[in-house]
Amino acid sequence: MDVLILGAGGHGKVVLDILRAAGEHRVVGFIDADRSLAGTSVGGVPVLGAPNLLPKLPAYNFPNRLFADDGPRHIRRFSVGPYARRLDGGEVFAECTNGLFDGFRLDTEGRIWTSAADGVHALHPDGSLIGKILLPERVANVCFGGPKRNRLFICATSSLYVITVNAKGV
Repeated sequence: MDVLILGAGGHGKVVLDILRAAGEHRVVGFIDADRSLAGTSVGGVPVLGAPNLLPKLPAYNFPNRLFADDGPRHIRRFSVGPYARRLDGGEVFAECTNGLFDGFRLDTEGRIWTSAADGVHALHPDGSLIGKILLPERVANVCFGGPKRNRLFICATSSLYVITVNAKGV
């Protein structure tokens, strides 16, 4: 299935990594509000232009949901309308309760594991907070690894933490 990613920054790169690891989608491009990125590429995927470009894209059908940060105190959810003619939604999917969201990963159940000022926040696929892994320093990014993909590697301000969780990363 073809996917467009909204945002060619750090979060867009994370989404690209997740989709490549899952192996079920083909990322055809990034859309980014920074017009200077148009014509460049991120991870070998072209940055097609700004959001106003959507109606001019080829006749693809992009029903996939896209996540983008807003601040990044929020994660917002968008649906791309038929033939990429519009973005629908944009509702707040999740709100950070401590600091800002930064890097995030998905598990096989569709949960989001995201960094925050107080550690890692685990979010249900509907965006509600399931729980937190509290740490004594600010977290920048997370990544699943290990032979069973159930070890969560947590990159914090000055430390790397590893915890085994009851989830399997994609």
